[in-house]
Amino acid sequence: MIRPTHRFILGMTLGFFCAVMSVNASAQVVCPDPPNRVSVTVDADVTFDPATQLYTYRYTARSDPGSRQDVDGFALDFAPPLSDILKPQGWSVGFFKDRNTIDWGATESVEEPPDAPDTGNIPPPKFPIKPGEAMSGFGFKSPHPPGPVNFYVTGYTPLPSAPSEEEAELLLEECPQIAGDFFALAARGVTEGPVSFVRVEIDIKPGSAPNVINLRAKGVIPVAILTTPTFDATTVDAFSVWFGPGEAREIHQTSHHEDVDGDGDQDLVLHFDTQKAGIRCGDTTASLTGKTSSGQNIQGTDAIVTVGCK
Repeated sequence: MIRPTHRFILGMTLGFFCAVMSVNASAQVVCPDPPNRVSVTVDADVTFDPATQLYTYRYTARSDPGSRQDVDGFALDFAPPLSDILKPQGWSVGFFKDRNTIDWGATESVEEPPDAPDTGNIPPPKFPIKPGEAMSGFGFKSPHPPGPVNFYVTGYTPLPSAPSEEEAELLLEECPQIAGDFFALAARGVTEGPVSFVRVEIDIKPGSAPNVINLRAKGVIPVAILTTPTFDATTVDAFSVWFGPGEAREIHQTSHHEDVDGDGDQDLVLHFDTQKAGIRCGDTTASLTGKTSSGQNIQGTDAIVTVGCK
């Protein structure tokens, strides 16, 4: 499901991207802010009912006082199925196509006066999460236990209309920071949600502490999947593994075994292209997912520090 407030991110309605002052050789375009000028934490409250064998997940989204936009969208990755989905007043709920991500949106808009001119703008939401405020009421039930999952939030940005196709094409050239995939443009973080994988221990840049990632670097990031008393890292199918928000694959299309933590066990070491990993300035963790040779899903997360942001 794609909410109206997401359409400009996905490039579906170019007429809403920005105001074009004039269309000629010296045309000037006024670009709106991208919808990620928000800083949000999401608290998860998880309970388990032995009678139904279901976990109840309830979420509270808190917008930092320093956020520059009202939050109008909240999405969360999950392992299906979900049931008994909850939503706050004035918000709708749906799912993104081709991925397991639930999407809540503040779709009830502020009512405009009857004599207000039609400017083509999407009216502001009536019940957003304002800077410095929190909102509860998001939730669902799931048969799966909690684990780390990604969440995504968007901020409301007024979108003046472009009256012609030519002006819409011009804005696409002048405003690349607001055109693209929702998941690439939204602010994001990590909270607890239903997962269907085995948690594994990983070590980003083995032997390094802290794990510093230079976002300008053109090299590779080594990541080790550790063998523990409950998991054998050598059973991981290296070709199934991806790393980071960009879902980077092993750059050498191979892997090797090495005892990186000195415990006498063989760990699995892989390498990923820094740029393709999709890590962004300010990220504090990075995750790896994959499968074992028997088809069991795995996921591991480690702390990082980003540099080279400016």
